[in-house]
Amino acid sequence: SQWVEYVNAAATKRELQRLATSTARGQPFGDESWVASTVNELGLEHNLRPEGRPLQTKTAEADT
Repeated sequence: SQWVEYVNAAATKRELQRLATSTARGQPFGDESWVASTVNELGLEHNLRPEGRPLQTKTAEADT
């Protein structure tokens, strides 16, 4: 069946990277529209933000 072929197909390097990120950060894994709706529904917005402190903007640097 098509499902068996799909499941047994080799993953691309990009898919493996996305899967590793999803696993490490607790992010839903799937196409962008499904991920967006799932994140919104489950309140997981914090899992999509980049790790670490936000980068400072030029304006913020000038103020310090």
